[in-house]
Amino acid sequence: MLTYLMSLRSDPLHDFFHDKKKHEFRRKFTDFTQYSPPASDTVGELFPDIEKSRDPFEDGIIRCIIYESDKAMAITADAYFGKPIQGTINDMLKLLPENPSETRDGMENYFSGAYLCTALPIMHISRIKPITLSELRRLVPGFVAPQNYHVLTGNNHHALKRLIDERIPLQMISR
Repeated sequence: MLTYLMSLRSDPLHDFFHDKKKHEFRRKFTDFTQYSPPASDTVGELFPDIEKSRDPFEDGIIRCIIYESDKAMAITADAYFGKPIQGTINDMLKLLPENPSETRDGMENYFSGAYLCTALPIMHISRIKPITLSELRRLVPGFVAPQNYHVLTGNNHHALKRLIDERIPLQMISR
């Protein structure tokens, strides 16, 4: 399973916990719509946890450790998303009925000019005791808060996962 550290503002995060949002929409996300085993080790070098012979979304689950970027400036949630839905703006607009916190105009503006639009369907999200930016920098050498997302690999992945797994969920939502 791929694990990401994803930046998310407080309002969309709140909407997940209050059933106003069933998808996380992204203008930029890993494009695996045309995935095929690489001819070289390029993908393996960038994503060492990906087996070269299979689709990394084959199991249909993506774990996202959520860094709340505006108010908390901390990791505040642990989420599991289903296989990404990737397509055009019109494909994303079809998901509006499931996402009452979104508007047609807002989505059209957000995705304007995007090469590939992505919707991540939420499967499960847990609010955890916050891990502040200063604590992260102290416990995970070289930690940098993401502006969008990072694919987590290597030692930093294991250090962050251990920190998250030690936190007791404060609120859990499964769909």
